[in-house]
Amino acid sequence: MKPPVERIYKVNFNEALRLEDVVSGVRVVIRDWQGNVMGVMHTVLERVVTTDMIEAFTAAKALSFAKRYGVLEYHLRG
Repeated sequence: MKPPVERIYKVNFNEALRLEDVVSGVRVVIRDWQGNVMGVMHTVLERVVTTDMIEAFTAAKALSFAKRYGVLEYHLRG
């Protein structure tokens, strides 16, 4: 993975879904343009029933997390 342009952050997110338990995990990592980790977030969600739902929720969590860190210019990757 190549780093983003200077002063542009990379916000990566992914999710894991366990359908039998209707539980999912969300992870977000923010890196600066040099590849340094600036922040990490992980949370567990219950009662998420579709992959589309968890992907949308994870993207929203990633954007919210980036905003809390003051990151306004970024590349979002899921």
